Amino acid sequence: MTKIAPRNLSLILALGALLAACAAPTSTAPVVEASRLAERPATADPGWLLKGTVVTMNANNEVLTGARLWIRDGVIGAVIKAGEALPPGAENAKPLDTGGMIYPGLIDIHNHPEYAMYPLLPLKRKYLDRYEWRYYDDDYDKRITKMQSFITGAKYLNLYPEVGRYGELKALVAGTTSLQGMRKDQPYAAEGCLVRNTETASVGAAKVTSQLDMPRDTAEWAALKKAVQGGPTVMHVGEGNGFRMAREYESLKLSEANVGKLAVIHGVGLGAPEFDEMAKQHNSLVWSPLSNFMLYGSTAKVEMARSKMVAVSLAPDWGPSGSKSLLAELKVADLVNRNQFTAKISDLELVAMVTRQPAAALGWGEKLGQIAPGFLADLVVMDGRNADPYRNLIDAIEENVRLVTIDGVALYGDAAIMKSLRTPDAIEDAGLFGTRRAKAIAINCPALPKTTLPELRKVLQQALSTDAVYALTRVDAAQLAADAKSCSVTLSNPATAEEMKKVVKCKFSLPFEATTLSPLVTSDDPDFFPRLLAIPGVPAYMKDLPNYWKH
Repeated sequence: MTKIAPRNLSLILALGALLAACAAPTSTAPVVEASRLAERPATADPGWLLKGTVVTMNANNEVLTGARLWIRDGVIGAVIKAGEALPPGAENAKPLDTGGMIYPGLIDIHNHPEYAMYPLLPLKRKYLDRYEWRYYDDDYDKRITKMQSFITGAKYLNLYPEVGRYGELKALVAGTTSLQGMRKDQPYAAEGCLVRNTETASVGAAKVTSQLDMPRDTAEWAALKKAVQGGPTVMHVGEGNGFRMAREYESLKLSEANVGKLAVIHGVGLGAPEFDEMAKQHNSLVWSPLSNFMLYGSTAKVEMARSKMVAVSLAPDWGPSGSKSLLAELKVADLVNRNQFTAKISDLELVAMVTRQPAAALGWGEKLGQIAPGFLADLVVMDGRNADPYRNLIDAIEENVRLVTIDGVALYGDAAIMKSLRTPDAIEDAGLFGTRRAKAIAINCPALPKTTLPELRKVLQQALSTDAVYALTRVDAAQLAADAKSCSVTLSNPATAEEMKKVVKCKFSLPFEATTLSPLVTSDDPDFFPRLLAIPGVPAYMKDLPNYWKH
């Protein structure tokens, strides 16, 4: 990654925005690919009937006890209330009584899943904004930037498929069915492979665009304007407390790149003028409180945004400075709401922030985010531990996930349920929660080479440990020779592990410290809470966060 120092950033952004506004073509009508999920051919398969308490998240907020969902051809064919007769065609559907609460699948509208393998950063101070730690923190550079280059570089370990798959599995085991932030050129992002990726999914009328950074020149500004006006765009804006942060949104306004379906990620530095404009343009806000606190010691002004009628979605951001999943981030939001907000957010509204509101922000509101006939069968079934269905989801932890389906296909859940829905060769033991509860998971898809979860964990731990013996089996020989020469390392034939170590140390400054693969679930990670609660920017009331996992 080329490091471009953001000095005088506000001036650059404003100038670029003005130039783009002048240079961009007036016609921005996009060429939209027709949705491949809009119509599904009927098949002879009668489907299956999923029974439980159905938390619809529809406009009327209906909660249907003892209801059944007829799932067929990847969609919800019918929602059948208790006592109602089955519709024609559903008589032969396979019944499954979950005994739990059925929710729309959780929609993670902001993540960086390819960094899910990393543990929490041991942060020692608060940063002004995202540019400070990304470009000027040497420890971050070694822990994340250089390690990621070593692990995913095409001429080194080339483990993008493994890294991406792990990120999707971490989302899946916590009930996430749609995930933003993947590299869409990688096989794991292919439609129909594991979790639904926002950048490649054909759900809404237009594809979703993800924008990591503010544009730097007129061409990039014109491209952003076209993207935002052509379809949903999810973009980092105002991440931090520096004076420049509000000016980032002002630059979007100057370039008319905020006119459209823009979801502003973080927005920590935004205030009343920005939220007024966001409401006017029907922009939405993506809130990631834990990551914000860890990095900046404060979070977005969500109460103000909501008072201005800006729709808010919740998201965990990423593994190095955030919750492991959207389900876990719900608990962070719950604590912030209880301890910090005056205008309290209801439990229903918190659940909406992970279901129908991100669906609407992505332009998916007519296909996902609620449970209704004709909607895609992306569902998560939870233990019913609380009679209030919304509090039940907020308090639920990863162990409470009974079943996750995407396009009506069971991908993860209690072993007994998964075995009743999938063939033995399609699933494996998830290896989670010790001996407390058996879970099964499907981790393979046609786009990816077959592997097992233990094999995947082993490979990623070898990579994070900069295992020289393993690296020699992956590195491109010509690249190794070139780097050895530039590092004044003489290679044997074949190269030895010691020589590999010297090259890695010279080129990547690795190993920097011992790095352990981040477990898929919070309860399997003994280091998570001690490390989190030692970070200076984390509020004192977060000491109560571990209590959610003590049941």
